[in-house]
Amino acid sequence: MTSLQFFIHYFFFLAIIMSFLKYILSRKNKLKLAKITDQKPKFTILITTNKSLKDLEELLISIKNQSRKVPMKDVYVILEDQKDDQIEICKQYKVNTIKRKYFKRQSRGYALEEGIKYLKEKNKTYDAYFILESNNILEQDYLKEMEQDYQKGFHISMGYQKLKNKTKIISVSESLMVTMINQWINQRRVKHHKNLFLSPSGFYIHGSLIEKWKSYPFHSKNDEIELSYYACYHGLSMNYNQNAIYKVSEPETLKTSIQKRKQWLKNYNQIWLQNIHNLLEKLTKKPNNPGSLILMAIGSCPLICLLISIILGIIYLIISKHYLMLSFVLLELYIILVTLTYLIILKEGEKLHLPDQIQSLVIWYHPIFFLTYIYVFFLTLFENNKTY
Repeated sequence: MTSLQFFIHYFFFLAIIMSFLKYILSRKNKLKLAKITDQKPKFTILITTNKSLKDLEELLISIKNQSRKVPMKDVYVILEDQKDDQIEICKQYKVNTIKRKYFKRQSRGYALEEGIKYLKEKNKTYDAYFILESNNILEQDYLKEMEQDYQKGFHISMGYQKLKNKTKIISVSESLMVTMINQWINQRRVKHHKNLFLSPSGFYIHGSLIEKWKSYPFHSKNDEIELSYYACYHGLSMNYNQNAIYKVSEPETLKTSIQKRKQWLKNYNQIWLQNIHNLLEKLTKKPNNPGSLILMAIGSCPLICLLISIILGIIYLIISKHYLMLSFVLLELYIILVTLTYLIILKEGEKLHLPDQIQSLVIWYHPIFFLTYIYVFFLTLFENNKTY
């Protein structure tokens, strides 16, 4: 056996062992629920913005049309520009605007920090804070469904994400990846009371946490990753509500998609490295969620090991000139990914509601898109240590 063959087997079995440990050791968890009251909760909605007037107006219309009403005076749009054209739309729908003061702090986390500090200065207190982006659209019963999670005592709950721009194959492929993560990972975690990985928007934070923080202490451009690790460390209760549906826009070009995924993966790796010691240390203190702590501490290591094993295997087949075997391996990988894509579309077809032509194309294209994660993975490895 050559050294290359050894490492192929080494990383493959390492992936199997870590996956087995994650499955066995991460099942013991107990939820620590927030205090529940009989009173009707008071909600606020915080919206961070892009530059699209159309997107913001569509979101505000969807908020206004909710079956569970939130007064428009309790909706706050955080503006990035003092001369922002979105001010007029906010006035039209009678929502509040918060103009950022520190524009050099370019991340959504800092925008939310300024927004929450503004509310504290105005002595505005709410039972739950909904975090949205201006490219979201809420389906009619979104807030009604999320209120049920609040009444059950969940500290944080996230909704079911659907796609707005369904005519672009890149956007659909990006959206399918999110659906796979939520339906095959987060949904299973909910069954065993495990902590979740949050989506960038479409979730609420319990008011007791905001009162404790007096701010929003997560400042990276992927602040939802930081919040996910915080929730795990402190054993907070989380839920994934598939009936609370909202829509988002995804990148429409491969270049933009790769940039977005590169940012997410880079930030995930940095945040994981910052938190792994604390997670393992917390395990020694008899926490209520040891399974979640193990799960988040191991992180994506099994997937990375499997990916390395596959790449080394492909390199070995090329070096040894086993081109026929290489063709079979690549075909097998493609078929597996096609099958996974077909299964998620079959399971979630009614919610995804994709056009027939796009649905047929994405079954065959999505596996190729899936493999671009290998390229993104190597970009994050060999790029300079840049914080996003």
